[in-house]
Amino acid sequence: MKLTETFILEHVGDLAFTLLGAAVGFLWKKLMDMVKEQKYLHDGVLAMLHDRLYLICTHYIKMGYIDTDGLDNVGIIYQAYHGLKGNGTGTNLYKRVCALPIKEGDEPRLELP
Repeated sequence: MKLTETFILEHVGDLAFTLLGAAVGFLWKKLMDMVKEQKYLHDGVLAMLHDRLYLICTHYIKMGYIDTDGLDNVGIIYQAYHGLKGNGTGTNLYKRVCALPIKEGDEPRLELP
């Protein structure tokens, strides 16, 4: 066997291990970047849901009543907020809105925020 062939055969395992390590390192970094991005997306969606829940709940609390469509809407927003592990502030507001009297009809409504 030639010296070059012997060298290659002796070091092919080292080369394969090095390439495998580089590939695993690359994939690990990509995975960690995706996890970080997912965390930012989670936090952003949670913040927007909290903001919307706060605005709509304070709107109905100021009115002193809610209609069934509004209650359904608040419930949908709250379920998503709660499912993402929102804090107790949203839960307290949601409970206060659920306790409001339900009125239907053509009463003038404050404009939603």
